[in-house]
Amino acid sequence: MKKSELPELALKKQTLTAWAHILYRNGWIDHTRLGKMVELIEQIDRGKGNMQ
Repeated sequence: MKKSELPELALKKQTLTAWAHILYRNGWIDHTRLGKMVELIEQIDRGKGNMQ
């Protein structure tokens, strides 16, 4: 991964995490699903983001 891609990736991860918390706060997902979503988002830059 190029260094120029890192800030863009960080912003995308922050955005996805914020959306996950919005969904949780509005009652559209439960705590378990929130935890799984945040875990997968954190794994994106490690190349381990297997969406199952």
